[in-house]
Amino acid sequence: WRPTCEHRDAPAAPCVVLDCFAGSGSTLVAAQRLGRRSIGTDLSASYLGLARKRLEAVPLPLGLGMET
Repeated sequence: WRPTCEHRDAPAAPCVVLDCFAGSGSTLVAAQRLGRRSIGTDLSASYLGLARKRLEAVPLPLGLGMET
């Protein structure tokens, strides 16, 4: 991602992927593999549990630890 506004000198920042119908988490897993942060929501608690397990199985790329 590169800025297209008048602040072109700003450093590039990875985008955040929003999946408001996350289901089993396929989009979230793909985002994680590409080094992007992601946010997923779903009405189904069972699907969110499955998504969480899938995400935990994918190693984070270097430099994407859980910063606080």
